[in-house]
Order: sequence, then structure tokens, then C-alpha cells
Amino acid sequence: MAENSRKIVLIHKRAPGDTLVLTGLVRDIARAHPGRFEIDVDTSAPDLWLHNPHVTPFRRRPGIAKQKVEYVKIQYGRGIRDQNHETVHFLSYFHRDFHRQCHVTVPVGLPYPDLHLSEEEKVPVFEGQPYWIIISGGKSDFTAKVWSSINFQQVADALRSRGLGVVQMGSNDKGHWHPPLSGAVNMVGQTNLRDMMRIMYHADGVICGVTCAMHMAAALQRPCVCIAGGREAWWWEAYVNENKGFGPASGKLKVPHRFLHTIGMLECCKHHGCWRNKVVKISEDKSLCYKPIARPGQTLPVCMDMITVEHVMEAVMSYYTDTSLPAISPTPPKPAEVQIVRGPSAEPAPPTPPTKPARPRLLDIFADLPASTNGAVNGNGNGATKPVAPKKSNQRVRKANASVTVPTDMLRLAPGANLRGRGQGNNPKVAMVPGKGGQQLAVDQRVFDHEDVGGKFTVFALLYGPEEFHDLHRRCITSIIATAPKDRIDFRVGSNALNPRSVAMVDELVAAGRITKHYRNETNRYKYPLMREMFRDPDCPIKTKWVVWFDDDSIADRTPDWLAILAQAIIQHHKADNAHMFGSKFVWTLQSGQKEWFESRPWHRGKPWRLHNGKPSPNGNRIIFATGGWWALTHESIVKCDIPCGDLEHNGGDYTIGEQLYQGGYEVKAFNSRKQFVHTSSVNRRGVTTRMPGMQKVLQVR
Repeated sequence: MAENSRKIVLIHKRAPGDTLVLTGLVRDIARAHPGRFEIDVDTSAPDLWLHNPHVTPFRRRPGIAKQKVEYVKIQYGRGIRDQNHETVHFLSYFHRDFHRQCHVTVPVGLPYPDLHLSEEEKVPVFEGQPYWIIISGGKSDFTAKVWSSINFQQVADALRSRGLGVVQMGSNDKGHWHPPLSGAVNMVGQTNLRDMMRIMYHADGVICGVTCAMHMAAALQRPCVCIAGGREAWWWEAYVNENKGFGPASGKLKVPHRFLHTIGMLECCKHHGCWRNKVVKISEDKSLCYKPIARPGQTLPVCMDMITVEHVMEAVMSYYTDTSLPAISPTPPKPAEVQIVRGPSAEPAPPTPPTKPARPRLLDIFADLPASTNGAVNGNGNGATKPVAPKKSNQRVRKANASVTVPTDMLRLAPGANLRGRGQGNNPKVAMVPGKGGQQLAVDQRVFDHEDVGGKFTVFALLYGPEEFHDLHRRCITSIIATAPKDRIDFRVGSNALNPRSVAMVDELVAAGRITKHYRNETNRYKYPLMREMFRDPDCPIKTKWVVWFDDDSIADRTPDWLAILAQAIIQHHKADNAHMFGSKFVWTLQSGQKEWFESRPWHRGKPWRLHNGKPSPNGNRIIFATGGWWALTHESIVKCDIPCGDLEHNGGDYTIGEQLYQGGYEVKAFNSRKQFVHTSSVNRRGVTTRMPGMQKVLQVR
């Protein structure tokens, strides 16, 4: 650097995606004015600047305070207003703001952000299959940017039917949510930005909304299908060669994105984006979608609902037919309605006759469940067809394919990947392959072999209800199989009045050896009578030290290594604190008549009632318990305390179990209190109504 170079610190503290776009300005300053500037940065997401040759970290240099340093708060806020009446891209607006504040013209040199990977980071993270990254959720402050989770699952199924792996990514920080994708490698919350760059660098492409991943894909020159709708104008966000908003650099993209938008198709986004934040009201935010539309499990902006699975898959497959990626199959027909903005070089080639795929097909034990099971797409191998209702003939097909061999070349973590993860340089703990967690989890397997854990857990899940709950049942079951090491669980499923699709799913997993036994009841016998049957099955007795319970609305999607974390908690607290139950801890206040009911039970030992803090007291009227949707309990306490009480039907069992444990001399330990490991009560209350023990009042229960 020249001694008289101008020293500038660029300050920007907004979201990581915004900081990522800012990297383009720093690169272009160096390209347009070599030697004239020293640029340092003070931004969010500092990892995005690692290995960047255009940044000179001088802010903490000794003696820098005596030199002339300019601090520039670089912004793009005016651009959101200006882009309503002119064609300008988000990236180029940083250049415009730099000119406004520093009086230096910096043309956009390249129409994408600037990222730099080390040679170590260029080592592949996965092996076994080519793959696409899917970002299936978003942030609670911008729900209008998120597409249907059901559609994302159908896209994942369609990709896998073509021999492509799926890696699900995203943050699990407060305010973020990412509905789990069955059959995907679950990396949600397990990576930092550098890891995400590495994984994306080797991916075939990315499918996401308008988010950081889209900008990262552009910087790494990777294919990206962006599901944008009408919230933001395509010229403000899209990395496509038609976009003139980059100025002189427009049209220079080697890998243009496929930006699926509805600008000009609805009154609310007729001329530009609406910039609405929420679909429905959350907190006090009044920036609500003009045209929300209710869909199963999710309310969407109508602009996002207009974008279909077929649109997304057509965009994905165009990368293979235009030779941006190695061809794997012919292109599906192009659907109408939604505009797909792409560069001139990205026009798909004419479809070719079907041939044997050039890449091995990705299969797992869920491949022949009703996609079969989830109503995703036609089972014709093409993937991008309209959603169809399951046909009766599918039942015969599924039975014929009930035994599926899992190939050894599935997508898996490559040896020596050495991801940094969210901790201080530690490898992330990731469930890599559904049903293969015991071989792939990056955790010390010795934690399960501790004498207090016993090597293995018996896991029970109870499913209930008609076909409208099938997706919930599927999420519950597949999340357990995808995250719990296969050789560390004995998995059993009970069902009450279960719909045929969910029954078929469970029975196929029994046939595949993933579920030990299905306790099926044609009618609703209620929760606790069925629990007693499962816990006391003479033909299939419990042989483990610990039992884990899942209601069907409890989903193991928050932390892939939840079972190992539970094992660690057991080692720490089982003997030290006499903890025989782990779960989300609550306090129940006894109602009129309940004391007499409890004291008349044969398992009651006469121990005094407790206060809110758990201390026994003559004036006590409280029970300490774990919520009933998910918990872990010793088999010893089940036997000695006669759990669950034989007088229970469907309600009051959680606090009754808490009192049974206390009367038997055992303690409850708080675990998963913030749903950080298992997502309990993931849907609204549903089901029947029963009378709570010792009470006259009837309350609704799940």
C-alpha cells in the first residue's frame, strides 16, 4: 500500500446477507483504484471477510489513532425507495452510497458479491452423491418471504427421485425456524457461515427464498433457484443477466440464477415489490400481506402460493439441460404463469430421450413411502409433476417394495471435513443420513455406554388421528429415525384410530426393521391405557434402563444429537440428583377433590404434599412434573411406581406420573424446557375430552 493511501473503515451492522453484498463494493474499490485506498471493515458476520485480499485490518494497528482514518456508515436504505422507479440492484447501491459519502466513483466490476475460501475449505464436505441445498424456512420477522413447507418437502422428494441428495441448512437462532425435510441431511443450526460456504461451494445448487444463501450462491457462482414472489422487485435482488441494475457489469454472470417472481401479476405487486413483512399479524407489526391465503399448516402470501413445485423443478432441471451442470435426466415441461428470469445462455435445450441416469440414484428407506405417503409427486420418476392424491394401486406397489436395500453410496460426511460448527472451532454434531445416525453422528459414542445410560434407549411414539394429521405423524417418526443412532434405540409405535396412510408408513418401517413393533388399535383407546400395554408387553419386554416417550406432535428437529445430549444429562444428574425422569418441568396446583383421589391410589406412600419450590409442607398443594408430550424415564421407576396409573384414560397423566415418582422416592430433572432439543406441542391442541382425575370439570386435551 502507498504511504499516502486513504484509510477508510466501512461500518455496517445489519444482517449477514447485507454484509455479504457489501463485499462486492470492497472488491470493486480495489479493482477500480489500486493502491489508492486501505479498506478495513466493522460489520456483522466478520467471518465473511476471512481470506479477503482486499481488506486491510488496520483498526487496531498501533499508532493508528494518530493517522487520518475515515469511518463511513455505509447504507443502502435509500435504494429501497429509489428502486421503485429505477432499475438498480441492491449490490450496486452500496457503490452509490460510497460515492455519496466519499465522493469517489466506483463502478460495479462484477455482478456478484466477493467471497474467498482457503485451500482447506475447498476440500469437499460430503461424498457419495451430488446434492442441492434447501433453505426451507426463514425468520419470524419476515414470514412473508417463506414458501410452503409442504412444497419444500415435495421438491426434496423430487430431487431425490432423480438421484440427487438434499442438504437442509439454516440457523436455529432465536426467531429462525426451518421445518425439517424428510430424507434430507439435516444441517440446521450446525454450521457457521464458513461451513455454509464450503458446503455450497461443492453443491450442485441452492433452493431458497430471498435470503443470505441467495447472495452466497451468487458470490460462489453456484446455481440458485430463488422463490421470491412479489415482496421485492426482481431488479433489486436477482442475479440474472437481464438485470441492468448492475450498470456496466450487467450481463456478465456465468451462472445466472433462476429468480421466480410475480412482479406485474397482482395488483399489490403490479409495478414493484410490496415490502410487506408478515403474512398474519405477529406482535405489533402492522406490515401485513395484502393477500394472505390459508393452506394446510401454513398461511402464505398469494404471490408465494402462485409458485408451484413444478416451477421450482423446471428451474432446477434447466441447469442440467443447459449444461451448467452435468445432465441427469430430461427437462420437464415448462409451466406457465410464474416468470422465471434467467440469462440468455440459460435457455433449456430440447428434451432428450430418457436414458440411464449418469449419476447413481439416491435411495433410502423412505423412497417408497407414499410419495407415495406424503402426497408429494407422481411416482413416475420425473419429480416435477402436479401433486396428486394417492391411488389405491399405490398400496400394492408399496407392499411389493416394502423391503428396500439402502445403498452404501448415500450422501455422507467426508472424512477430514473438519467443519467448524457453531462452537469455538469444534466439529458440529450432525445427523447425516436418516436411520444411519449411529454411524454418522459426530459425537463420542461412549456417552451411550456409560453405566447410568445403559447403552440403549427404548423409544415409544404414540400416533393418533385421521389423514389430516398424516404429515405430522410422518414428521414425528422420520425425525426420530433421522436423528437417533439406529443401534442405540429400540423404537416402538402405538396408534389409536390411525388413518390408513400413517398405518402403511409405520408398517413399512416395521417391515424394514426400523420399528420393532406396532401396537395398533382401530379405535381410540386413549393414551394411558395404550401406554400401560406397551410398557408391560410380555411378548416384547423393555430391556433398557431408560424409556423415552413421544406424543405425535413432538418432533426431534431442533438438535440432531438430542439423544447424546440426553445421555450426557443422565450421566450428570441421574445418581447425583436421584433424577429418574427428564423433561420440561412444570408445577400443578391441586384442585378440589384431587388430594383425596391421589391419596386413595395404591401407589401412594403417604408422603406430604409439596410447595411450589418442591419442598414438603403441611400446607402443600403442588405436584412437580414433566409435561407429557416428551420425556425420558427409568424403567425401574415405571415398575416400582406402577407408571402410568391404571385409572387414567387420556388426561392428567403427566402430573399424575410426577406424583407417582415423588411418592416412590424419585426426582424429576428439568430438560428441554425451551424446546431446544425436541419441539414439543408443535401443533394446536386436538383430540378428545376426558375428565381429569379427582375433578368434576372436563377439559380438552390432545
